[in-house]
Amino acid sequence: MSRTIILLFLTIPLSCSTQDNFWTINEIDLLDNQEISTILALNSDEMFIGGTNKNGKPTSQKYWSPFIKEYSNKYRKDSIVTQFDCNSIYKIYKKNSFIVLDGIGRNEVYNTHTKYLYKDDKKKWQKIKLPDPRKDFTLYEITDDKSYLCVSSINQFGLTFYKTQDGGETWIEKIINMPNKRDGFWDLLYEDGKLWGVRKKYSSISEEVSLLYIDSRNWGISPEIDLSKNENVVEIKYFESNIYLLTQIGQKGFIKRVNQEKNDLEIISEFSFLKSVNASAFYLYKDYQIVITTDLNTFFPKLNLLYREGLTTKWQNETFPKHTNIFSFNNGCLLSVSSQKKIYKHDFN
Repeated sequence: MSRTIILLFLTIPLSCSTQDNFWTINEIDLLDNQEISTILALNSDEMFIGGTNKNGKPTSQKYWSPFIKEYSNKYRKDSIVTQFDCNSIYKIYKKNSFIVLDGIGRNEVYNTHTKYLYKDDKKKWQKIKLPDPRKDFTLYEITDDKSYLCVSSINQFGLTFYKTQDGGETWIEKIINMPNKRDGFWDLLYEDGKLWGVRKKYSSISEEVSLLYIDSRNWGISPEIDLSKNENVVEIKYFESNIYLLTQIGQKGFIKRVNQEKNDLEIISEFSFLKSVNASAFYLYKDYQIVITTDLNTFFPKLNLLYREGLTTKWQNETFPKHTNIFSFNNGCLLSVSSQKKIYKHDFN
């Protein structure tokens, strides 16, 4: 049986702020047993921080409880008492006008997954009734606080779509497979009814890969765009009415734009990195292209930042603070967590 946690949600001022050449360093007040697992910038002044109160044995989830805090550069008196039916929070992200919280709990038999929605004008967290709390669903579309679409992988070969219009009381289920049922599909972006991802053709000898989308409105599959051999699609983003990809082939990285009229890809930017470095994430904001890479040739994986403004300027390189393992980007604000009581911020506005 999952536990019900009474959680105090507060808006607190950042306790201290210092500056280096690139990062603004914010020191925050956390208890010794509190561990950050996710972070989200609302704007340049406010951020959500979520994590776990690790009570009891460090390796046991039985006595863990979640915490979430909103930090601000301005004092506010808002406080919300709510109930979170989970042991820890592992992700907070923005979806339309909602903030989504993903939590995980543990009963005697299996892990349980929970999702909550928060809308600023309602000042409360609303739990989503999922089709099966034992499965980890990706929430892709929120029309309003009662209508949303979730996706769960059957296995590497297929996806199950779930739609509800009554807050999760009833669900419509639709299974989508690739044209050849032995082929895999990895979903990476949902935008305007289209679930973009990569098809890997296990049915072919050379295991070709291609880009396509599943139309969740009409349940169709788009024409495919072939990808280069050994090309790894790291992420897909929607920006200014276009679809962009971050891909990697060996020691070369590429940002590509989808030309849907020609059913082709256009290279927008390219860059090089060392053999032990992998592209991890990218963001497009105003004229900025921002790429995060991970160097695996160290005991602790090391994050680096590549960015440039415009298409003709040189790429700039910055290092993340040592031992950074959590980062997020929203509204031009890049956040990273290095130590448990310091948050590093860079504002691209």
